[in-house]
Amino acid sequence: MQRDARTVSFLAAPDADDYPVAPLMILLVLVAVTEGADAALFPAVTKALEETVTYPDGRVFSGDTLGWLATVQLIIQALAGPTWAILASRGMLTRPAILGIGTLFQGLATAVMWYFITNTPMMLLLRAVNGICLAALRPIANSIVGDRFDDDVRGQYFSYIGSGMQLGNAVTFFFSVSQAKKVYNIGGQEWYGWQFSFIAVGLFTAALSPAVILCMKAPPVQQVAAKDEGQGLGKELNMLVNLFKKKSFAVIVFQGCFGLLPWRAFDFRAFFFETAGLTPEQSGIVGTSGAFGAAGGNIIGGFVGDLLHRCWPNHGRVLAAEISVYGGIPIAYMTFQYVPAADIAFVYYLSLTIGLGLLAAWTEPATINPVLCSLAREDERALILAWQTSLQGAIGAFGPIMFTTLCYYVLGYDAKCARKDPDPEWGCDSRDPDANFKAAGTALFLCSCIPWAICGLLYSTLHYTYPADLEMVAQEAEERLAQGDQAIEVGGVPQTAQPSHPGSSFLNLS
Repeated sequence: MQRDARTVSFLAAPDADDYPVAPLMILLVLVAVTEGADAALFPAVTKALEETVTYPDGRVFSGDTLGWLATVQLIIQALAGPTWAILASRGMLTRPAILGIGTLFQGLATAVMWYFITNTPMMLLLRAVNGICLAALRPIANSIVGDRFDDDVRGQYFSYIGSGMQLGNAVTFFFSVSQAKKVYNIGGQEWYGWQFSFIAVGLFTAALSPAVILCMKAPPVQQVAAKDEGQGLGKELNMLVNLFKKKSFAVIVFQGCFGLLPWRAFDFRAFFFETAGLTPEQSGIVGTSGAFGAAGGNIIGGFVGDLLHRCWPNHGRVLAAEISVYGGIPIAYMTFQYVPAADIAFVYYLSLTIGLGLLAAWTEPATINPVLCSLAREDERALILAWQTSLQGAIGAFGPIMFTTLCYYVLGYDAKCARKDPDPEWGCDSRDPDANFKAAGTALFLCSCIPWAICGLLYSTLHYTYPADLEMVAQEAEERLAQGDQAIEVGGVPQTAQPSHPGSSFLNLS
């Protein structure tokens, strides 16, 4: 296929074949693993913190605290994302360097969190550092995939990154939740398992940084020299305004504000499962299996999105998102609103959680990332992915606080009554024994099914906006060609357009 105004946004960078697939994807997947591990850490130890941590003033640690900490991190992460993307897109830092910096400082911050768990100001600072560093990871990694592969196989490779994140989530969740409450005596001092979880995840993440910086070989960002874009802040604001002229970008951002809320609230699923009566070990198996299911769902979604795209080019990826979102709603309803018999509760929650992961994790590899890459100019892929992640993340950040507000303050969850031996003065004996379970389940239902229903309706509008936006992209590219703005710079030297390569295999090392 010849690179021209109509196809350039669908194709890989001109020199993409110079960068072997397997080494690149292995490192990108490992980076995604660290993000998944971070996402699993606090949800896995929430119940243990609630039962083992008491503040110096005698207050009991509650999940409400984690809701605020998570919200702060996610807001900072949303604000930091475009900054990293600008550094990459404008050639100020290479993308491997950005990923290396992010993993290093994210790891160091995570490794010391256990020590400051009752120091709220310090925890807020560390979570903010975590958010800044996490903002450097997924949009940058996804932009590398967008430059390395053509559109007809991008979903497949996006799915590997999503699966890596879910695998990191699964492994971390299982070991953390199963060890969180255990006590170890080391050198005459008692240590809880949850403390080791923070240390292990932090050290693994930081240790990955040198490998990323030294060994990752990725296509450089292709600079497109346009004559009328301006400089500095004006250029970036102009770029954002132009993005919102593409209705599909606005729709994806807006749906993401709703679509992300359930996943952020799902950070409390382990908390719900233990409240429902599962043991920590059973909760760990359910949560881990769900994450493995989501890893498989990413792979399935990537291949389904690519297949439907080849069969129905302007609508196939949208259909994949509709199947995923509308299919996940009844599964979430049955998980949080139906009370299974005690003897089948473990199998019931396990089956539904795996099923939800297999179906609801399609949207990012099948639809969001490939569609955004096709709407972006070659030098703006990191930016469009970062802006989308940041703008939807700014709203999705309120998922944890929405859940905890509903659960604790509206529906009446009482953290003191969740302890094994509550003080008789707390009045727990007079409460409905299932009150905490009902509160947690209803809060998760409200935070998942309603936002997903809105999200699905917004996805459906892409059937109308996406084809029109592709025409706009082609027209803009033709105008740049006519103005002489389309010279591609590689290493600062203008290059002529090159023919694209065919879709590469993951195992192709050439």
